[in-house]
Amino acid sequence: MTSDPPEPRPGAAQPDAIRVGVTLPRPTIAIRPNLWHNWARIAMKAEARAIAAHSRGISTGEIADALEAETLECMVAVSGVRHSFHHLYLDCHLLLGLEPAGDEPKVPRLATTDLPLDDNDLRLWLDDLQQVVVDRDEIVHISQESRPAVPHPLGTNTSEFDARFTAERATRAVDLMLDFYRKVIASPSAAMRPWAEKREHVPGDFNNLRAKYRAREDGS
Repeated sequence: MTSDPPEPRPGAAQPDAIRVGVTLPRPTIAIRPNLWHNWARIAMKAEARAIAAHSRGISTGEIADALEAETLECMVAVSGVRHSFHHLYLDCHLLLGLEPAGDEPKVPRLATTDLPLDDNDLRLWLDDLQQVVVDRDEIVHISQESRPAVPHPLGTNTSEFDARFTAERATRAVDLMLDFYRKVIASPSAAMRPWAEKREHVPGDFNNLRAKYRAREDGS
């Protein structure tokens, strides 16, 4: 006859309990991933690398490697902005009483219902937000047909795709994202206020992170 295994001590390592098959209590904390914030950080890191690649190409004359790196990092930055906006919508839609609308662009719908902007500002915002959606879709579903080469800011001729997805484009996308979050958090609608009040620190945190990533890439 064998005795029952000892009860595991809470908070202690339990190798013996694991070996004899004792079931430990399950955690009671529910944690939701903060993906809109994570994708924003990914976008800012990629933007810093795109800027560094462009500067490296100018300073060293090694255009081919710099151009490739700049394009790839811009692709990540723009995609990161798009995914951050997408997950912002998912993070907020329960508070806002909005249901995700299949594959339709989420960000313009969010801006239309919840940003306190006048009609002219709203049209400008929607154009810029929609352009991020279009650019990300082009990154994923780019046409493979050959087209004439066009000038690139690094001083060479390249594909239309490489000429579009540059450090400048990455910066415009990240600028848009940070400005969007500043307005959403600083001037929320009544429905979004519970979400925004818990994130008042985010715009400042993002500005600091962006400066940190840029300083890291340029070696300062």
